Amino acid sequence: MVEAEDKQSTPVDERKTSMGRTITVAAGVIFLLFLGYILIVLIGPSSGASGPTAAVDSPAPDFKLSLLGGGELSLASLRGSPVVANFWGSWCDPCRAEAPALESVWRKNKAKGVAFVGLAVEDTERDAKAYIKEFNITYPNGLVDPSVTKAYRITGVPETFLISRDGRLARKFVGPVDEAQLQAALNELVK
Repeated sequence: MVEAEDKQSTPVDERKTSMGRTITVAAGVIFLLFLGYILIVLIGPSSGASGPTAAVDSPAPDFKLSLLGGGELSLASLRGSPVVANFWGSWCDPCRAEAPALESVWRKNKAKGVAFVGLAVEDTERDAKAYIKEFNITYPNGLVDPSVTKAYRITGVPETFLISRDGRLARKFVGPVDEAQLQAALNELVK
């Protein structure tokens, strides 16, 4: 008669079980963090916030910007011109990817009276100036006050707003914009 072997767990089996539990818990934590991030991005910044909205066809919130090259610029001073307002950060890889396209579209459209302005978010003056030099950006740029990012309901960078001649938000791009997208949107705005 064959006796049934007594199944006892070995240290190897216990380590495998422990590792499996650790992986399961880690995956659950990662999922919850991801879910929290999505909720914050989708509903957090805009729910219950006061002040002007950044909805298309609403008035663009005014801002005053101390320019990195010296001087000041306000959105109100650009009234009568179509405006491209780009929120960016020197630390942001997608911003770095779109920088050449923004400069190219600016150069092609500045003679048409289109104004561009860059608003550096959560950046230092030194890093922002290095970014501008690296990408040979020639349109005005400055460090933006957090109240402006709140007024525009910025959820991340890059975000680009097209503002009509009469100061209304005409278009919003969340994430990097390419040259063809931006030019097509500007063509509609300049008509």
